[in-house]
Amino acid sequence: MKKVLFVLISAVLVMGLFSDAMAKTKWDLHLNYPAGNFHSKGAQEFADRVKAATNGELVIVLHPGASLGFKGPELLRALAEGQLAAAEIPTGMVEGDAPVLALTA
Repeated sequence: MKKVLFVLISAVLVMGLFSDAMAKTKWDLHLNYPAGNFHSKGAQEFADRVKAATNGELVIVLHPGASLGFKGPELLRALAEGQLAAAEIPTGMVEGDAPVLALTA
């Protein structure tokens, strides 16, 4: 009984040590445009606001200039398969794979 109690208490203590690291979530955000472009600047503002609103629990890391290597329709597949958490995608690049994206307001 003492051994079981010791193991349980040890497990709780270990989880407590790592809970801060486990609670934080990082999203990689693919951007097609270069870092200086207004699209990328807007994405950085969004990432900063998300970090502030979540007290740092969600951090969005920008990857401008298609630096992650995904292009066009590959982006939809990367998102669907969980390779990317988020991506800025000009709809004209992927309307062949998702025709609904060809609609404009």
